[in-house]
Amino acid sequence: MGIVASFMDRRLGAELNEHGVLVWYDPRCAWQPWIESLLGPGPLYDEATTIDVEIGGRPAHLVHCAGSYYELLNACEAVVIGSGTSRLLVYVPGEPYLESLTPLRELECLGGERQPHQWDLTQAARQAFQSAGLSEGKIDELMDREGLDFAYLDSINVGDGGASPLAPIFGSSRETEVIPRFLAEAGCRDEAAAKGLLGEVAKLVDKSLGLPLGSEASPDKIADELARVLLVAEMRSDLQGPEPVAISQIPKPQAEEQVDRVQRICNWLRRDYPDLYESVADKVESDLGLASAELDPLALGKIDTFRFEERRLLQACDGLLAENQPAQALEIVDARSDSFWTSIGRFPERHAAWQACGELARLALTVEEVGRALERPPTSARGWADSYTAREGWHRLDRRFREARYRLSRTQESSTLEQGAEHVFACYDGLVEQIATGFVEALQADRWDVDGLLRQEEVYDRHVARRSEPVAYLLADAMRFEMGAELAELLEAVGATSMRLEPAIACAPTITDVGMVALMPGAERSFSIDEIEKGGVSGVIGGRPLFGSLARMGYAMGQVPSLVEMTMDALLHGLTLKKLAEEVSGAPVVVIRSQEIDGAGENLPNGVAQTVMGTVLEDIRKAALRLADAGISAFVIAADHGHLFGQRRGDDMKIDPPEGGKTVDLHRRCWVGRGGSTPLACVRIPCSELGYSTDLDLMVPRGTGVFKAGGDLAFHHGGLSLQELVIPVLTFDLKGRKAKGKPEADRILLEGAPTQITNRIFSITLRRTDLALEPLRVRLLALDNAGGSTVGQAAFATSGWDAEGWILELKGGDPVSVGIQLDNDEVEELRVVVVEVGTDRTLKDTAPIPVQLLR
Repeated sequence: MGIVASFMDRRLGAELNEHGVLVWYDPRCAWQPWIESLLGPGPLYDEATTIDVEIGGRPAHLVHCAGSYYELLNACEAVVIGSGTSRLLVYVPGEPYLESLTPLRELECLGGERQPHQWDLTQAARQAFQSAGLSEGKIDELMDREGLDFAYLDSINVGDGGASPLAPIFGSSRETEVIPRFLAEAGCRDEAAAKGLLGEVAKLVDKSLGLPLGSEASPDKIADELARVLLVAEMRSDLQGPEPVAISQIPKPQAEEQVDRVQRICNWLRRDYPDLYESVADKVESDLGLASAELDPLALGKIDTFRFEERRLLQACDGLLAENQPAQALEIVDARSDSFWTSIGRFPERHAAWQACGELARLALTVEEVGRALERPPTSARGWADSYTAREGWHRLDRRFREARYRLSRTQESSTLEQGAEHVFACYDGLVEQIATGFVEALQADRWDVDGLLRQEEVYDRHVARRSEPVAYLLADAMRFEMGAELAELLEAVGATSMRLEPAIACAPTITDVGMVALMPGAERSFSIDEIEKGGVSGVIGGRPLFGSLARMGYAMGQVPSLVEMTMDALLHGLTLKKLAEEVSGAPVVVIRSQEIDGAGENLPNGVAQTVMGTVLEDIRKAALRLADAGISAFVIAADHGHLFGQRRGDDMKIDPPEGGKTVDLHRRCWVGRGGSTPLACVRIPCSELGYSTDLDLMVPRGTGVFKAGGDLAFHHGGLSLQELVIPVLTFDLKGRKAKGKPEADRILLEGAPTQITNRIFSITLRRTDLALEPLRVRLLALDNAGGSTVGQAAFATSGWDAEGWILELKGGDPVSVGIQLDNDEVEELRVVVVEVGTDRTLKDTAPIPVQLLR
């Protein structure tokens, strides 16, 4: 009950106490809203009915006239007959008081007076405001306008001797609430105009923000002017240099507190009225020609008021990266983390572009860091290997490069970062060349031995054969050390214990038919390489060449009775959990062969290959969890070799194969044969010096060059760089998950799923529904609805996001907007699933969503 209603309640209560019966004529129905509030919710009665109400703090009877006086008299009769003390209010809306010939005269006389009760709304409101202590001047300010009604007057809040005529319309008199609603809601603007309050809005804007505003135009024109001065004021507040000429004549705040209010109001507009904000900001930007204004983008500060600012800044970052200023570029990127124009929910493509820019900057900084370390390079091959494999070692360089390439391939506007990416990638390639050359020189000086590191031939004997329990032995083709480090983090996040990541030195040449043989049983006792009849070279154990996976697995089964082997694809998609448990039951060793990394690098376009390589680590994690559920708890993961994956090699990096002699095997990164010349860019190694019982020679480039041979121009292996030669060996334990009852699908709600996916990045809203206090950690995956393979995953979230582990932590029930990044351009239909970290339970999934990417 507002100030006017409270005043009227007291006044009518006193009248009823004195007279008992009041007949109230309300010709303009001005008081109808208050009477309806007394009657309570629901439709008005279509006939006169006596209602028990409370007026002035005491019970009373209210009879509302529905049009018939005689019907009204009948309703009142039961109240007045035989009772001289009943408090009765008879309300007659829409009818004037009649001097004579009124059927209600008898009722009027029961109140003891012949004068009608006709209270003028504005007079009553004045009296109410007077009783509240308002000055006559303030009352005149409130009342001196057209269109006043009960609802408006009653909602005026009086406090501390003041009152605002804006509060009834906007719900508040504070500028931080009035201005956003005035801009966003046409109904509020029109009502303010109808009540003559446009001037009050202008006064509020001027007083609180220091922005003079005209009030003679239409409400919509005033809103346009307000948006212009408001947004320009925010942009000015963040400028670090001269302002554009286009805004020089637009008013601006003078006081610091006014600037602060401007920024807060703009933030609330972006938060509460994003569609409106985007529209008005684009209009102001267009009207003022800001996108083409002469303006130093580096002077724009940290607030992106207009769309053009974000775009100019991204271009500036591209220039900074190209000019070796990654730290400054990264500072700009970090400031864009909460920018309206880069939010994943509204602008996923721009968000992806800034993510790519950030990864490029981080790569550049890592290149600088490793470059400084190389000013005093290691003095031994072991020193180079240790520097590469340390916890914060140089392998981070390769991971940063992989992340940057991946992020860049995901954005549809990669041309914006073209110069910066070209420069950063060139610096990376140059540093990798420097590292490769230095390492090969150290290897040569140390007679091709990395003292003290685990040798690839020892992996099976040390980590598999000596375990008493069954072991899952996963052989990941071409997984280099930095990928093993990331995989270790992914596995620990789902409960792996006793995790150990150990570097090992692969056997040269670093090709599959050598490295995979070195990982077989018995390799520690007798391993060599030799020429095979079909051409090429292969690893040899006990004088037996083991060329190809069939030969290797046949040999392994002969060495380890009851050994079971399968591909990772079969493990993940070809067997039910029950069938898998039956397959591995009683097996001392379960060999899992993963060829996805090498297959992608050798056979797919570079961008697609980078994407596939990113998903392989997640697939290996899932494979481990699945094997653990099937009863295997001990795990060893190793690689046959690593790889180089840089830019495409130019002609200056291509090396002619040796002239003369006999070529036994030729790859991009190695030559094996006898005799012939040795190119200046290469080093020749008698295989006997590598400990092999053969007369073959191995020739590899000293740096990162490649032979003119068949194969991809970016993905390579076979040489002796750290990336190719140092492989990861992961050993860990992982217990199976025992499901208890059905998955708790109702713990999660998925909202706002698209009906069709047209962009590689799309958003979905996640909401937790249970009341548990513990955080819920989940992953969001996009699965191909046809085959069930992973085709994308969550890449960003508005809160609770762990970028390193790609995990979302949900606390409480607030909605979280999540960005899903699609990695497969060929998928036709997908489902988004929410998987609990640690149990791998699917908590929720969407219906199938068609995919139709815009080309």
